[in-house]
Amino acid sequence: MVSPLNVILATNRGETMTNILSIPEEISENLSFFQPLYSKPQFCRFIEHVISRTIDIRHSTNRIPSHFFHKVNPSTENRFLTESPWNDSKVEDRLYELVESSNILPEFRMGVLDDTLAHKKFAEKMDGVGKHKDHLNNTFSYGHDIVTIGVCTKYGCLPLAAKPYVRKDNIIKGIKFKTKNKIAEETIKQMHNHLPLDAITMDSWYGNNADLLLAFRGLGMKFVAAIKSNRNVTSSHKKQYARELFAKLEPKDFEIFTEMENRKPKDKYRLHKENVFISKLGNVDLLISQQWNKDEKKWTEPYYIITDLEKKSAIEILCLYLKRSSIEGFHREAKQNLSMERYLIRDYKGIVRHLFLVVVAYVFLMLLMFRLGKESTIGKMCEYVRKCCETVSFHTVINMDRKLIMQQNVQENLGLIA
Repeated sequence: MVSPLNVILATNRGETMTNILSIPEEISENLSFFQPLYSKPQFCRFIEHVISRTIDIRHSTNRIPSHFFHKVNPSTENRFLTESPWNDSKVEDRLYELVESSNILPEFRMGVLDDTLAHKKFAEKMDGVGKHKDHLNNTFSYGHDIVTIGVCTKYGCLPLAAKPYVRKDNIIKGIKFKTKNKIAEETIKQMHNHLPLDAITMDSWYGNNADLLLAFRGLGMKFVAAIKSNRNVTSSHKKQYARELFAKLEPKDFEIFTEMENRKPKDKYRLHKENVFISKLGNVDLLISQQWNKDEKKWTEPYYIITDLEKKSAIEILCLYLKRSSIEGFHREAKQNLSMERYLIRDYKGIVRHLFLVVVAYVFLMLLMFRLGKESTIGKMCEYVRKCCETVSFHTVINMDRKLIMQQNVQENLGLIA
């Protein structure tokens, strides 16, 4: 039998498709890491889903068989997501263990918590779709709101989880309602056993929830979180809104910081830091930050950031919070290159698994980037994998079944005969 990791291409079906002759050994090793958790047929489907979404920008379950020699009905690929009895929690733990063993993470592990919208304007029959706030367009859009968690590396944000949030009025039978904060808390608790983080940063949606911050603190994690302007803080024995504290500040109370990029000035900020008391959280450092708007020649509206990291300067706190933007690179690249929001799956379980496999594919590409020792984009890494898949490796040939390689159509695909 042909090893599941040494697959041969299918013939093209009326369009230009990537011919998968073999899988790069760097990715084969990571795929093998998950093999004990699947049956042999399940593992084949797992490989097909991960690899095809990496090499096919228009990935869907219907297109998967077009890349591979063995003909599998698209409905089989779909059932792998919606019905196949593999243990989601154990596979997620396996991903965390793979990342932990990769040596890609820095000494200080800074996690990032955020969410993004998978637009599904005309998909009313999908489980859990609803209207969610679209912060990019400052409006409400129809689709799935996806809670995402990642960790910062020198190569960008390494994703760890992507979980769909379903509004209470969109809950269907079989789905238990959970807030976005609850999803984040449960996911990070599961992750912590295999992949502990030192600190985590988030926007004000999550940062305003003291119970969530306390849950992170209970895991031994520090936080760098934005809060809303109407959050009560106590300064100099006086309880007031954060914006009221800002209104009393004078220009001399701020320090100026210029962010540099490639040794050139990028953005300018003014910062004010002081220790305040917040109910439930106790004493924390509050950073009030404003960015200079070059076009309008004035300071923007202030950001309010709190942290329980001790002895950090205002500049250090700001730089840690700015790492939050790294997860936006994951959102953008996963949507553009890994079909993160192109899914046509109605079943909620299938949607959850689709998002997990997007994370798996992204992690594989990041680990490959780390192994090759070069900073790149996910799009370019997809191109690299695509070219590797179109080349027959010696490792593939020596593992091929003798009867299979003697078949004429296989020899034609390999270029052995005209």
